[in-house]
Amino acid sequence: MRWLETKTIIAWAPFAAVVCVVMILGLVIWAMSAIQAQRVQVRAEAAAKIEASRLQATRAAAAKCERDRAAALEQAGKRREEAKASLQRCRDDFLRTKTTIVLESMEQQCRQPQIELIAAERRFKTVNARICSLGAE
Repeated sequence: MRWLETKTIIAWAPFAAVVCVVMILGLVIWAMSAIQAQRVQVRAEAAAKIEASRLQATRAAAAKCERDRAAALEQAGKRREEAKASLQRCRDDFLRTKTTIVLESMEQQCRQPQIELIAAERRFKTVNARICSLGAE
């Protein structure tokens, strides 16, 4: 009877070996798919962090642009007001010191302040037209 049991075991040995190999391959495939899923998750998390950093940098750049624009606009506005005041002083001085014989007209005498006012107004319009649309996302 023992011989029969040994013979049966020997007969089933290749089948058992195949079953063991299949089970081992199944475990290997399962482990590899788990590792792949973990890699996908890590990549997704990394992509999310990169996107968050990019958005933060974009918002920071937009905020800086707006601050710079506001400062430049304030400075250009002050320069424009100073140019207007300078032109007005020139015109007032011309009218106050005007004699019956005038060698230069008011436009000729106040030409430089007028040029400065035109340049200041152009600068103000240019700065005011600047758009900081980086943070529009």
